[in-house]
Amino acid sequence: MIIKPLISEDEAKETSRLFQKGWQNTYKDILPDVFLDNIPENAWVKCLNKSGRHNLIFIDDDNKIRAAVSYGRPRDTRMLGCGELMALYVEPDFQGFNIGKTLLNAAENELKKMGYGKIYLWCIDGDENARQFFEHFGWVNNATEKFVEIAGKEYKYLLYQKNLHD
Repeated sequence: MIIKPLISEDEAKETSRLFQKGWQNTYKDILPDVFLDNIPENAWVKCLNKSGRHNLIFIDDDNKIRAAVSYGRPRDTRMLGCGELMALYVEPDFQGFNIGKTLLNAAENELKKMGYGKIYLWCIDGDENARQFFEHFGWVNNATEKFVEIAGKEYKYLLYQKNLHD
């Protein structure tokens, strides 16, 4: 088992499928089934390769990507000067083995090396597992909200931040 940067187009496609399944599993009680069921397999390939975005993948002994984290410079103009954690997904069968924690720590360390003293992420309201996970590792909900339209409906996202100099 290894953790390494995502570098190939095949890895981007496999990671996109992981994110697709992650959305379908994580948000099944939050977002409409019709939306989740129609997420294309390669929906994230383009954004995984965007400039300023970095990705680490966890590869198991069968050489399959079972978890991934995306991070980098902020996409939200209100958060300039902060690094962003964009996504973290671990296949359900691989949860509970500290893989998410390991990827989170690696991303935080990389963001710190990039010069970010503070980092942020947006968490959809209702995803209690994610909220508990990040709060356990020192992320704080600072009460800032934004609304994002998904499948014709507005969904609330909560801002979480972490100071890397603590």
